[in-house]
Amino acid sequence: MATTDTFGQSISIPALTDAPNIEAAVSSTINALAQRGIMRFVSASARTAAITSPVEGMQTWLQDTNTMEYYDGTQWLSYEAPQVQAYNGSVTLTTSPTVYTALNLGAVISSNRSGMWSAGQPTRLVATTPGTYAVTGAIIWPSLLGSVDGRAEVRLNGSGTGSNTARFSIARGSSGNSAAAASGTVIFTAAGQYLEVYANQNSGGSLNVAIGVGMNRISNAIA
Repeated sequence: MATTDTFGQSISIPALTDAPNIEAAVSSTINALAQRGIMRFVSASARTAAITSPVEGMQTWLQDTNTMEYYDGTQWLSYEAPQVQAYNGSVTLTTSPTVYTALNLGAVISSNRSGMWSAGQPTRLVATTPGTYAVTGAIIWPSLLGSVDGRAEVRLNGSGTGSNTARFSIARGSSGNSAAAASGTVIFTAAGQYLEVYANQNSGGSLNVAIGVGMNRISNAIA
């Protein structure tokens, strides 16, 4: 009767008492080992055709994109850390002395994970995995801002408190466009948490501003 390996990987080991069948003995062992190693495919479509029922923990190398990916139980993901960049060249921001508004980030210009931005929730950049993310970006304020301040801040899950340490510099209007840059880190303790950019201006009228903002995971640390 065949046994299995001592490491709990369910790899079948033929027994001396089994009926002689070298093809069955070798193929069962090789197939079990192959799916536990790094399998190579020319493309994702070739992988889909070969692996019709992927198992969590499988790893593959795609030759056309030169990427290593793993199956998380739902989808194939790259080992590259999650990142997303979004840009909106024309955001209408109404005037208010106190109220901050979440800015529509427009569209994704770069991302390696699905679900980090969606048109259904255009103000949010979503963390697909927990960890510490570096945040960078800029807002271009028009000269119509005048002598008043244009302010913006990053908020975690709609709140300006907690693990949020990314900030935008304050800018005033000028004869040209004035840029307010952002840098810092945000810690997401669970997948699905999100950041938003909230802005405020009190020029006396609505302004169109441009915003570009992105984040990428730099560590798995959440504390």
